Amino acid sequence: MTRRLLLVWLFLIAVVSISSATDYLTGRLVRVESGPATQPGAYTLYIAHETGTYAARLIEKPADQLDWAVNDRVEFYLSENTIYLKRPNGQVIKLSLLMSAADLPFPPVPRQPVPVNRAASPEALTPEVPRCAEIAAMGAQFALLAKACEFALSPQNLPNFICKEQMERAKRKLSDDEWHNSDVFSAEVTFLDGHGDWYSNFAIDGHPLDLPSYNGGFPFSQFLREHESDSPSLGELLRKHRGYWPLTEFGTGLVTIFDPRNQTSFAYNSAGSPPSGPTVMFDFHINSPNFGLVLHARKDSKVVSSNPAWEGMLWIDRVTGELVRVEMTASGIDASFPRIFSASTTNYGDISISELGTFLLPTASEAVTCNRLENKCFKNVISFHDCKRFAAKSRIVIPSQ
Repeated sequence: MTRRLLLVWLFLIAVVSISSATDYLTGRLVRVESGPATQPGAYTLYIAHETGTYAARLIEKPADQLDWAVNDRVEFYLSENTIYLKRPNGQVIKLSLLMSAADLPFPPVPRQPVPVNRAASPEALTPEVPRCAEIAAMGAQFALLAKACEFALSPQNLPNFICKEQMERAKRKLSDDEWHNSDVFSAEVTFLDGHGDWYSNFAIDGHPLDLPSYNGGFPFSQFLREHESDSPSLGELLRKHRGYWPLTEFGTGLVTIFDPRNQTSFAYNSAGSPPSGPTVMFDFHINSPNFGLVLHARKDSKVVSSNPAWEGMLWIDRVTGELVRVEMTASGIDASFPRIFSASTTNYGDISISELGTFLLPTASEAVTCNRLENKCFKNVISFHDCKRFAAKSRIVIPSQ
């Protein structure tokens, strides 16, 4: 009996070990974080692939050396909340997926070729913005990236318009794998040329919030706390729906990556074919952010801030030359800061705005953050719909300059 069980066990190991190479995806190890000094041999691995960026915790023997180094290729496959990694010696290890903002699927519909009246082909592009010209000068492979830079930094690439935004919020404990739905937050977001993004007409689970318009100049959570005392019912509702409040911006979010003040470095990654169609991918790294990438959290009843480094990937459509997706993750967060993880993924697509035409805009976004003081992770999935030309009647009041 013991011999039979041993043979069955060896057979199962062999099945895992000789699994067909076509079952595996090939990613790249983009970051390794070591555990605390009290837990030698503990690593968090971040693996980038055209389908997303995945994180997993690996525990090795303290005396063993990690099998991979940063930028090494890694073979893996996914199953629900599990990632299987193939070691260089062929052994397959099973790990649980950790905090990843890559659950947001790619846009499923392939892009159409660029119409005649749209931008010229990437090869013919001559960047006019100095920062974008610098990127174009890095080589022919960076022509598409230079075009994305032009889109991000050119001053009047969007008209005045308004969209409805919906945020589905979920949370879990740091040690859990399963997300639990919290609530649905909605608002109207308005892009006003020269004034950035404004938010108004807020509601939680369909209950309107009596709040003034908000322009994103400071954390939205701080904005909510400042207005809790406006009425007992508002304060009670907001206290019941605590959590993480990221708001995706139409006109300014992408600027942070290309802004010259952030001195972002770029590297050509590879070409791929996600569900949206053929793309090229570029890695980026912001070592010392100076503009627009500050993390905020509460500690000892005060709002504290941190400026970590950021890294991520951009996907650009090889047919249209338009931005498809942006993933970014905070790295090297200070150990004393309450947040231990922060990442976001944003999909871009052509959105038709009534009376105005079609424009490249965010179509969906996902943000994940984890807080060690609260022992919780939060995930928000944001979508946009019903975009239309901004009309004069609105609750937004722009302060005089």
